[in-house]
Amino acid sequence: KQLRSMYSDDLLSSRIFSTEVGVRPAEPCSVSVVATHQLLTNIFEHICVTIISDPHFSHASGSVVTERDLQVLERCNQDNIRALEEIVGVDRNGNKTHDKRCKTERELRSAGDLWADHILENA
Repeated sequence: KQLRSMYSDDLLSSRIFSTEVGVRPAEPCSVSVVATHQLLTNIFEHICVTIISDPHFSHASGSVVTERDLQVLERCNQDNIRALEEIVGVDRNGNKTHDKRCKTERELRSAGDLWADHILENA
C-alpha cells in the first residue's frame, strides 16, 4: 500500500528508500554493512600498527593513536565478531554453534517485528 509514495515528487513524503534497482520487500544490506565495517576495521588496525611501530611515521602522520587505543579497538573488534557469531549461530569458520535459534537472534527478530509494525503504520 505504501509503494504509491515511492515515486512522489516530494522527497519527504516518500516512505520507502529506493536504490532504483526495482521494488523488493527486503534487501540483505546488513550483511554488506557488517562486512564493510569488518574490512575497514582491519585496514585501520593495520595502519595503526604500522604508524605505532615507527616514531617517524607517527610524527609524519600527526597520529595520536596509542598502543592502548589499538588494544581497545582490537578487543572491541573481537567482541563484535563473537556477537555476530552468536546472532547468526555460525562461527567464523562456518560451523554451526548450536541447532536451536539462539536467544539473541530471537530478541533481534522480535525487535524487528515490532519495528516493522511501527514503520508499516498498520498498512
